[in-house]
Amino acid sequence: MTTMRLSEIRSELLREHQHIRSLALETLGLAERVARREATLQPALRERLAALEVTVWTHNQREEALLDHVLPTLDAWGPARAARMCERHGLEYEATFEAAANARTPADAARACVILAALLEQIDREEDEFLSDAVLDESSFDIGSTFGG
Repeated sequence: MTTMRLSEIRSELLREHQHIRSLALETLGLAERVARREATLQPALRERLAALEVTVWTHNQREEALLDHVLPTLDAWGPARAARMCERHGLEYEATFEAAANARTPADAARACVILAALLEQIDREEDEFLSDAVLDESSFDIGSTFGG
């Protein structure tokens, strides 16, 4: 097991969030076009949604591996934060899976737009609640504190 400082964990997860944000925004643009009945783009939308689903799942697994044992130790709200993170990850995955599995009609694409917008909002919330400097604050730990990576 390698060890990582809180700042390294935060940086890695924020980079992944930026990548997911970029994919989600690109996919949202495509979903909007399919929702407006540009049917020739449906295969591309299904492909992008499937790729996003895998990316979100992989990221959430990594995020949980890095934060599951860290969040509960940070402050009194830590255990609740960790539980909320895992709960939200489950909901994110279900939503992205549903969007990828059902992107066949303009109505499905419109529903995917709602799911993608919610995913983008969730990333922002997660960064505020779990990944902010105030939460992952190394000053509250000994300088040498590291966490498994």
